[in-house]
Amino acid sequence: LQQFDSCQRRMKEISKNQNGLFINDALSYMLLIQENQSDLELLKMYARADLYFLQKKYSEALALLSEIIRSSPTSGIVDDALLKTGIIYSLSGRYTDAVAVYRNIVNNLKNSPLGDLALKKIGEIFEERLGTPAEAIKTYKELLTRYPKSIYGNQVRKRIRELEQTAK
Repeated sequence: LQQFDSCQRRMKEISKNQNGLFINDALSYMLLIQENQSDLELLKMYARADLYFLQKKYSEALALLSEIIRSSPTSGIVDDALLKTGIIYSLSGRYTDAVAVYRNIVNNLKNSPLGDLALKKIGEIFEERLGTPAEAIKTYKELLTRYPKSIYGNQVRKRIRELEQTAK
């Protein structure tokens, strides 16, 4: 607990610098710690998985993330673990696996604050990796419908316009 408290204090310091390069990361970590203080073991596992991810030790990260998802499917950290799993799959070229994991967030964790990001990532995979712009447009439109106040709304609308222009 002391390490997470110390981490949280450091993240607060970083987040006070409004022009800081790492402010978004600091805020994300602060929120993750605050939301999951009730289960320190899961939080430690996620921290180790995140470290492995940053070290590009993807198989080790996936093993820990899978354990988090399997052992505590109703925990608040599961959506973060699923998102990180999808990112690893995508970085590893396993695009259909990544789409399935992101879909799991959207369809099964309806209250997750990461649902809009998951849909955005699905759209990006269809657009940039699988070369299926029609599926990307469909996914981006789903994001706008399901999450009309999403912070990704403007970015997604722009992508839809550009993809529709290209299709003509």
